Amino acid sequence: MKITSLKIMLALVAFTISTLCYGQSNFKHEKIKLVHDIFHKTTKQNINAFMKERGFKIGEINEGNEEYGDELSFTSEFNLITVEYTKGNKVLSVSCIYAGAPNNVFVEMELKESGYTPTSSKYEDMDGTTRERKIWAKPGTAYLFASAKDEKEKIGVLAYGIMEE
Repeated sequence: MKITSLKIMLALVAFTISTLCYGQSNFKHEKIKLVHDIFHKTTKQNINAFMKERGFKIGEINEGNEEYGDELSFTSEFNLITVEYTKGNKVLSVSCIYAGAPNNVFVEMELKESGYTPTSSKYEDMDGTTRERKIWAKPGTAYLFASAKDEKEKIGVLAYGIMEE
């Protein structure tokens, strides 16, 4: 009887630890929470329902090739979400382009408060303009955030997932 009780207690402790550790970051900022939840709580099979529940319309589907998986997009009044998949249909990254470049300050402030550290890098936009982005890493986590803003277009960008630093 004691061994059974001990096994049950160990199972409960293991369940509690796994629940707390796996994808259970409690972000407050809606954009961070959204990209994080899409990455950790959706599959390719349930993504459409998940996004519709949050007020998004299903957008384009760009089919993958021999190197990359599919890319799905979703739109709302102020956001464009893109979900990239691996060839094995696992989420690779989630990006959000949102209205309001000033909101980027609040996104970055919460990432910093959550223990993420930024590394700035330059990239070339589709129109050839060189822009700055920040890649946010946190010790002990496998996934990264990326943030950027475009003051001219008045948009912010937030991405989460597997990406290069």
